[in-house]
Amino acid sequence: LNCKSDLLSVGYLLTYSNRIINNFKHEMKHYDDFKNWGFEVYSTTPREIREQRAITTQMNDKTFNDAGADYQQKIIEYGIANHLLLRLPIPQPEKITPKLPQLK
Repeated sequence: LNCKSDLLSVGYLLTYSNRIINNFKHEMKHYDDFKNWGFEVYSTTPREIREQRAITTQMNDKTFNDAGADYQQKIIEYGIANHLLLRLPIPQPEKITPKLPQLK
């Protein structure tokens, strides 16, 4: 038994399991929306809106964090292609202390 090889296999299996579960979370959101909205509303809602809702759901699921960077990048790219606005961290400006002129 090669412990290093077995551990890599377990890590590989966990990563792909998270990807599969995460894909189901995406599809389940479509199903839930269809069920809750009904055929008429679902079918007349623009595809991009439906995809944005499903992508947001899958990105907020805990399995997304453990699905691997390459998978996450593909989902983000798919989100951008569907006009999903991603919340990015806003850099905080350095605290600036104004220097006042010295009075004589």
